[in-house]
Amino acid sequence: MVDATHLKCVGVHGKVWRIHCLYSLLTLQLRQVVVSSTKVAENLKQFVLQAGSIYVHDSGYGYRDRVAQSVEAGAYSVTAFYPGSFPLEDEAGKPFEVVKWLKQQRARAGRICSASVFFWSGGKRFEARVVALRRTQEQTRQMCRRKKKKADQHQRKLQGDCLYLAGWLLVLTTLPAADCSAQEVLSLYRARWHIELLFKRIKQLLNQHCLRAQTQETAVATVYAILVSWLLQQEVALEMRAILKEMYLLLEEEKKMMIEEVPQQQCHEEPALSEWQLQALSVDLLRQQVQGVWSRQRLLSCLPKLRRHLGERRRKRSHHWQQVSQWLVDPGRGRPPKVVDQGTAAVYARSTALA
Repeated sequence: MVDATHLKCVGVHGKVWRIHCLYSLLTLQLRQVVVSSTKVAENLKQFVLQAGSIYVHDSGYGYRDRVAQSVEAGAYSVTAFYPGSFPLEDEAGKPFEVVKWLKQQRARAGRICSASVFFWSGGKRFEARVVALRRTQEQTRQMCRRKKKKADQHQRKLQGDCLYLAGWLLVLTTLPAADCSAQEVLSLYRARWHIELLFKRIKQLLNQHCLRAQTQETAVATVYAILVSWLLQQEVALEMRAILKEMYLLLEEEKKMMIEEVPQQQCHEEPALSEWQLQALSVDLLRQQVQGVWSRQRLLSCLPKLRRHLGERRRKRSHHWQQVSQWLVDPGRGRPPKVVDQGTAAVYARSTALA
């Protein structure tokens, strides 16, 4: 799974950093990570591609040079694309008009269409396959609203073909049809959402939506520290997953030994483990290992050294609670709070009289 996410630094003019990630779905591990500015576009050139691997990505990578790069590396691509920025042709070399081809299918919701196509990149001709899924009416309406909203933000007008394509999910792949059916291609592309969930878990579980960095050096160092901490907790999460799976298998064996014949209707599948809960638990364990455990006696003994961390920074306004508490304890030495209105003045007069 290939995608990129963004992290912004603090401040109104905080710089935004782009993190390019290559995520293995089978092992649930980050294989390659590149940190760059937003000026560096999403591109497969950021990674070292392995022959025989399948790379799944969204339309941000759906361009001819990106797909051709994976083919030349001996790998395969599964990507969303837009026909306007990805010219295709048929086997005879004539232009392959995707919109015209889709209209000829007269497909109902849920139908899958596939066609063999070719494209040019760097003076070379490559073979690919277009897989299209007809969306339902509700999905089409949602996609149209999304496209109109995006067009309004960029002050553009939507063309008729763009609105028609909102009713289709278009995926282009270089996987051979003999090895991977159209349904399997769509299943691979649907699994791409797991890298989006990975970004969500990293930002929410580690509480890193915004970097407290103002320079490039500190920002890059912070990003690497976040990724290192995530890799450390990921090892714990994988270990817990393996132990829970082993425990479940042992329980199933014990049940089979106790029951001689189990009807087919009573057989239960292995319950799915929540990846979010597993990683939340491992993040909490990592946080305890880094921060340590604080007892009351240790806190009191270290309190003199913690004084500078517990104190507030210099501020323009005086600390109101400290000012009021000192004044109530010792009116002679403490400074009374500033009078703001008549009500506050009356309270101040009554408290002075009582003192």
